[in-house]
Amino acid sequence: MRSGSDRFVLVEIFKGKEAIEAHKTEPHYKTWNKNVESIMAEPRSKRSYAPVFPTNEDWNAVNTPVRVDENGQRIEVAEGSGTAVACHVTIKVNKKDASAFEKVSIENAISSKLEEDGGCLRFDIFKRINPGEAAAAADSDEYLFVEVFRDAQAQTFHSQTAHSQNWKTKVEPMMAAERTWTQFDEIVFPIDDTMWADGDACEDACEMEW
Repeated sequence: MRSGSDRFVLVEIFKGKEAIEAHKTEPHYKTWNKNVESIMAEPRSKRSYAPVFPTNEDWNAVNTPVRVDENGQRIEVAEGSGTAVACHVTIKVNKKDASAFEKVSIENAISSKLEEDGGCLRFDIFKRINPGEAAAAADSDEYLFVEVFRDAQAQTFHSQTAHSQNWKTKVEPMMAAERTWTQFDEIVFPIDDTMWADGDACEDACEMEW
């Protein structure tokens, strides 16, 4: 982060290329683009990824936080405290190990959603596309994990779970370089657990006219 400026990351997920182009024609996007241009400390940049987990077919269902009681019955998600934390983990994997890496990583993501008492709000796995000629020529693929937790305690608990430790052990020999991560100081939007769980709740918060 540069002195005198804040850095923001926008994670945008679309159903396909047509949806991306349609998004750019919407009045709200044009208004946003016009308003932020003058307040940016430097030009924005982007990276494109393809989803590995969840897939388009099960995106909303998989990303609903899950909590269960002592009888295994699902507990409705309560209104959040606004203390959720997020991190992005970037991992370069040897191309020959890409399929195995995706398999064990998806298993870890599913366990994170099901075995952490609703503490893991999101665990999305992406594979970078169109990385540029130099990166494309390298003998490795780049993955991005987008992880969101209910609070700092839930994130710490996640790192100590058996499935997380098992994942680290399995993928260590597959990595082409040490993984890197960015811990974000604040989640600006969505602001609580209900918004991560329910698209309608998120939409209700945007009472704007363009």
